[in-house]
Amino acid sequence: MPDFDIDFCMDKRDKVINYVSEKYGGDAVSQIVTFGTMAARAVVRDVARAIGKPYSLGDRIANMIPTTPGVTLKQSIDSQPLFKKMINDEDEVSEIIDISFKLEGIVRNVGKHAGGIVIAPGKITDFCPIYIDQESNSSMTQLDKDDIETIGLVKFDFLGLRTLTVIDNTLEQINKFYETKYGKKLDLQEIDLSDPSVYELLSRGDTLAVFQLESPGMRELIRRLKPTKFEEIVALLALYRPGPLKSKMDDEFVNRKHNKVKVTFPHAMLEPVLEETYGVILYQEQVMKAAQVLANYTLGEADILRRAMGKKKKDEMSLQREVFVRGCNNNKIKKPVAEKIFDLIEKFAEYGFNKSHSAAYALISFQTAFLKTHYPAYFMAGVLTSELGNTDKIQILIKECRSMGLEVLSPNVNTSKKHFIVNDAGKIEYGLGAIKGVADSYLDSLIENQKHNYKDLFDLTSKTDVKIGGRRSIESLAKSGAFDSISPSRAVAISSIEDILREAQKDTTSNDLFSDTKITFDPYEKYQNIKEISQNKALEFEKEAFGFYFTGHPIQINESFYSSYRSAQISDITEPRENAKIVGMINQLRQIKDKRGRNLMFISFDDGSGSMEGTIGSDLLQSHHEIFKKDKILIFVGNVDYDDFKSNQLNKTMYKMDVKNVELIDNTVNDLSKEILIDLTQFDADTLRIISEDANKTNGTFWEKNACTVKLKISLNQLTGIITLGENFTVTPSREKLDQLHDIFRTKNISIQSAL
Repeated sequence: MPDFDIDFCMDKRDKVINYVSEKYGGDAVSQIVTFGTMAARAVVRDVARAIGKPYSLGDRIANMIPTTPGVTLKQSIDSQPLFKKMINDEDEVSEIIDISFKLEGIVRNVGKHAGGIVIAPGKITDFCPIYIDQESNSSMTQLDKDDIETIGLVKFDFLGLRTLTVIDNTLEQINKFYETKYGKKLDLQEIDLSDPSVYELLSRGDTLAVFQLESPGMRELIRRLKPTKFEEIVALLALYRPGPLKSKMDDEFVNRKHNKVKVTFPHAMLEPVLEETYGVILYQEQVMKAAQVLANYTLGEADILRRAMGKKKKDEMSLQREVFVRGCNNNKIKKPVAEKIFDLIEKFAEYGFNKSHSAAYALISFQTAFLKTHYPAYFMAGVLTSELGNTDKIQILIKECRSMGLEVLSPNVNTSKKHFIVNDAGKIEYGLGAIKGVADSYLDSLIENQKHNYKDLFDLTSKTDVKIGGRRSIESLAKSGAFDSISPSRAVAISSIEDILREAQKDTTSNDLFSDTKITFDPYEKYQNIKEISQNKALEFEKEAFGFYFTGHPIQINESFYSSYRSAQISDITEPRENAKIVGMINQLRQIKDKRGRNLMFISFDDGSGSMEGTIGSDLLQSHHEIFKKDKILIFVGNVDYDDFKSNQLNKTMYKMDVKNVELIDNTVNDLSKEILIDLTQFDADTLRIISEDANKTNGTFWEKNACTVKLKISLNQLTGIITLGENFTVTPSREKLDQLHDIFRTKNISIQSAL
């Protein structure tokens, strides 16, 4: 029996299931059970625990088993001599493995099929037993998807497709203004599938977040093909699969489209069938139509041919060859020609894709490309919302927004919602639901009470149930900057957390922290002397709240600190160069073994101006392995060359570095720093006096003797001069010490003079 795969918006899938139950009767509709079995890694852990062995032993055995899906105990033991030796040498291990062999593969638990629904012609219990899930109180068949098909019931896969949810959310936001402006809602069924601006976006490869077209390889193929009509988007989805790519079908298609290779057809009668794919047999439907045109197959017979080619069974193919040649003969196509055409069809059919499936997905691809082209802010807000729990993807998407010229605002407790939204100014507001550590239940309370407009943090405390969110929710919101609009500074917002939590514990109807006060007052009076946090600290807090640096980059905000210790920024590199020095922050690390068994590491690093890949050789890795960590800022020294792979992926010139050496920033700064110059020329005499007092009060452990000289540039009475602080006021430069100097001297105008 056939089954049906149907994609729905993820948020509305349950509505479809409820509709089907109402339409066909609840006793005729059921979801499908799945059986979780005891796989190799899981079974040894379970057995070790069940017979009272230490967790560490079960874990050690499980780690000897590859993570490859479907791998068995026998395969693992046969392929790894060390595993076999462990079993032979250790009685406890042998005992666990013996029991595990008996249990491997048996059913461990039952679950619910992700999308499977059965609609029976009558009561489903007349066809198979059902099982009631206690958690959801929903029915499931006791037969799995394969057995359901065997007994003759039709299975529907009601799948939740994230992109349909993105489209739905995007249209909901767009239509808030579109309907008012045009008197109707934007309907994607009415858009022009030949819209040239959409094809311009596609041809540039600007397809991040465009359905099915965002992978680097697909983007490279799109740029080569430069699609100009909808049928070519359909073809792209069929071409970008392992089979066609391996057979170089993509190259053939692209070259024929751009007239680099002459378009030919296996037979003149096939020109109408293959014209849209430039003579390339790409779809299963083309195979079926070719059989009809050349050999007089019926549709049913053509489908049998399609299935036979897909299964690659020799006896079936031999029979089909005879039928095909005989049919061709009836159309006066000679046997040698018919044989050759069949060979060609057979070859391409091996990779043939279902055109109807490709066309359905291509329509969604075009719709998302249309939204990205004409309503970029709304579309990207919808895409960002779909990735609320995926920090890495949100970071990539925000970078894409900025490259598109879209502004993404910091979260605001008075205006931001749980999801990413577009405000009246056309700017994207950060979704509160994407901030780490904020409880959903507290967000609901927070957003519900935005209608009262929070005046300050203590007003917020009185209008929302802070206890629901607890310390972590309040801290995360404060560190993200969500309270910036109702607090004098982020430092005050963070410093007042204890008072907020304390007030939240009281059973009071007071509208502020001071329950005995009945007059207007400044709620932040007690925090007046709190200094604002440094930019570095603000970025650290953002990293905690968002999972990435949002408003800046640690290297860029400390430009004066780092500029003396590099030969170039990444964005300044326009050609290969030797012995380049680049200050970069490590974003990703991947360690492998080369053919000789030596460890190598591939890293990705950036400096805020651009990014670069780097290779760390085995010797350097061994001597410096402890400093290669994510988010570590290092000085990379090595030879820079073109990165052809990345350049093709991103459609712009990219570079890579063969790293010869790495240097710790603080070590290099200490070795090369001659003096620190602090520009105070913007301050008057009174302010300079206060700064001097602050410097003298600073913790004695901050200032050192005979470290790096500190000089002050001041301007008084139209005269400018430089004062050198004494030997008791010297420091060893570091990012942390510079932060403190910023605070003490109330300025960012601090530069390190290099001894180079």
